[in-house]
Parts: sequence; structure tokens; C-alpha cells
Amino acid sequence: MRWEEEVQLVQEEMRRVLAFLLWQAQWWTERRTANSTTSSDQMEGYVAYASRQAALRIKMRDRLFVTWRHVEEYVVRGGDTLDNEVFEEDQEFEEELF
Repeated sequence: MRWEEEVQLVQEEMRRVLAFLLWQAQWWTERRTANSTTSSDQMEGYVAYASRQAALRIKMRDRLFVTWRHVEEYVVRGGDTLDNEVFEEDQEFEEELF
């Protein structure tokens, strides 16, 4: 029972991390227009910084999504290794994303 509870907790934490990174990316996106300064150079800097931070959060979320997408299948199998085909598909998928 403790094993099942730990698995549920880890899966919930994984879900929350993905949701948090998405929220953070949206927050940074909103910050691009939140600052109103008199200098256009400063504004350009704020926009660039916020855009970069949002892009980093999205990239982190995408990477974790790919990394964690077979965790549930792995747990259901009781920790048995997954087929090589699964990992080859993942590698191809990652190459397309990144």
C-alpha cells in the first residue's frame, strides 16, 4: 500500500511541476507588457528578458513531459524495463521537439 501511495504522490508532483512551469511561462509572457518605462531601450530589454524566461519555462515543461511520459506504463508493469522501441520513439520525438 505504501508503494502505491508513493507512486500516486510522485505522479501528482509530476503533474504539478508541469502545470507550474506552464503557469510560470504565462506569467512571464504577461510581464512583457507589464512594465511601462519612458525609455524604449529599457522596454525592449524587459520584453526580451521576459520572452526568454517564458521560452525557457516552456522548453523545460516540454522536456519533462517527454521524459516522464512513460512513467505510468513503467509503474503498471511493476518496474520492468520498457521495450527498446519505446525509447527509440522517444529519441525521435525529442529530436523533432528540440
